Amino acid sequence: MMTKLASVVRIEQTHLEFGRLSLDIKTWLDRRVSSDKLQQYHTQLNVLRGVLEASLQKLRGEFVSLSAGTTSAAVFARCRWFEKQLVWIQRLWGYFRSKFDQRDDVVLGPLLAVADEIVWSCYAEVYRNARLEALPPAPLPYIEPFYWATNSLGCSWRLRQPWNARRGNEIFV
Repeated sequence: MMTKLASVVRIEQTHLEFGRLSLDIKTWLDRRVSSDKLQQYHTQLNVLRGVLEASLQKLRGEFVSLSAGTTSAAVFARCRWFEKQLVWIQRLWGYFRSKFDQRDDVVLGPLLAVADEIVWSCYAEVYRNARLEALPPAPLPYIEPFYWATNSLGCSWRLRQPWNARRGNEIFV
């Protein structure tokens, strides 16, 4: 009886973590969309929402099949697997969240506003001239931190460590 209770508690812990991450992502995406008055980031946010929601939905579909009726070792192993998947989703979201959230910074925000305009003006014209019905997501400029007194303007196709992951280091602009 005790192992069944442990399995039920473990499933509930994983379920709560799943719900917390889903709510955090939804809240952040809703906030970003509502603060995007000019819809500059509409395409990027739609793609990000689609990827994150599809990943969570697929994981949710597999999670409902988990039952406390199996052995506690199997339940714990399966919950651990689900939580690893949640960590990967959280890391993917965190990577892009850090890039978008740089726009809220008082120092980086104005610089990125200019970079956004430059990227958009170079990017959109090509697709408009091609007369595409829908524009693909534009690259997302961001500030890339380094440990030395230089910095570079990056774009979202380069995979780097999130800018806020190295707390305590100065960002030189």
